[in-house]
Amino acid sequence: MSVSASWYLTLGAVLFTIGAVGLLIRRNVLVMFMCVELMLNAANLTFVTFARRLNDIAGQTAVFFVLVVAAAEWSWALGSSSRFTGDAPGRRG
Repeated sequence: MSVSASWYLTLGAVLFTIGAVGLLIRRNVLVMFMCVELMLNAANLTFVTFARRLNDIAGQTAVFFVLVVAAAEWSWALGSSSRFTGDAPGRRG
């Protein structure tokens, strides 16, 4: 039994919608970053679906770069949140 590409695209659209609604509704910065991460993963799912459907590796290459951007985003978010909450090591208080 094979799953068609439309199921993956529908799942990607639902995940992107959940992320966009969460980004617009929530006010917590870390939750907003998680919603952006969900939207990026939905885009990744779409890229991989089309790459597999079209038998082209360009979509999977785009996914690699999106994951690099997502990792940089999380490192910045965790670093800035620890800086602003006072949990940074070496900080005098």
